Amino acid sequence: MPEQEYPVLTQIDAINAYQECTLTHPYTCGRNSLHALLIGKEKDGKAIMACPDCDFEQEIDREIVEPYVNGGMKEAMEVWAKRVGMADSKTQEWIDRIKWYQP
Repeated sequence: MPEQEYPVLTQIDAINAYQECTLTHPYTCGRNSLHALLIGKEKDGKAIMACPDCDFEQEIDREIVEPYVNGGMKEAMEVWAKRVGMADSKTQEWIDRIKWYQP
């Protein structure tokens, strides 16, 4: 079965939402980790991750796009919070405030 191809704007939304989530390790520039975090953008009809401080680019990681498109990232964060002992009302409030991608 071939992998589903998501629209470019959906992929860009997914990477940008992932980068804003402080419970995950963000993608950084492959040339200088002190640069700003990578952002999703469109190039030649494809979604890519790009460094806003230099010309470094890389492909969008499918593992980022899939949970956001399927609406599963919020639930994944809730499971993670329980596993690491952070399942309290303050953490849940923070998780609820995140702008989760809704397909």
